[in-house]
Amino acid sequence: MPDRIFNYYALALAICNLNYSIDLAIDYFLPQQQKQRKIPQEVVGEMARLKESGQTYKQIGAMYGINADAVYTRIRRYKGVI
Repeated sequence: MPDRIFNYYALALAICNLNYSIDLAIDYFLPQQQKQRKIPQEVVGEMARLKESGQTYKQIGAMYGINADAVYTRIRRYKGVI
């Protein structure tokens, strides 16, 4: 389905259902693999500090609701490695 159609469906859902903001409506229609949580840089900095204090990527991911690979990648981006 073209991206434009997702946008129209999301707009219609947000207009017809007051419980949905436009952001929630867009998330509802996006395929699962396209969704990526926005995590503020301050939080990623906290993840890096937790890792330096001895926490595992899996433990940190469990705290923030993301998997260990995502934690690893975000910390590397934060430090400027990738």
